[in-house]
Amino acid sequence: MSNKPEKPLNEPYDWFRRMVMARRNSLWQPATDAYEAEDRFIVVIEMAGMQAGNFSVTLADRQLIIEGRRTPPIDERVTAYHQLEVRYGDFRTVVNLPWKVDRESISATYEDGFLKVVLPRQKQDHEITVVNISSDSEKSGDTHDIG
Repeated sequence: MSNKPEKPLNEPYDWFRRMVMARRNSLWQPATDAYEAEDRFIVVIEMAGMQAGNFSVTLADRQLIIEGRRTPPIDERVTAYHQLEVRYGDFRTVVNLPWKVDRESISATYEDGFLKVVLPRQKQDHEITVVNISSDSEKSGDTHDIG
């Protein structure tokens, strides 16, 4: 006979309940695709069961940030979970952009549970700047003729 105390019968249930509650309260990240197409960058995020007012899209420097909250469709008190795959609660995803985008031409649409953000590439003005280079010898008054 062992001197170890026996595990309570409800221990597996308590562990499962803690895992479910932790999952419900943790920040999650929706499935996200990001790709280039010619002169634009496209981001598609799977966000089924939401309304456009449940999330925000922000461009900060060269990062696209999508965040919000998905609430469960049922308000009933759950007595038992048989399958638990859909994530609810606060979410956030950050997509790093490969180049600067034209902020005035960004478009976003939410349709059939997918958010699509199109970020056109910023047209770059190819300015050339000539930089004068000084040396220590110029500061001391020495000059050098080349050629």
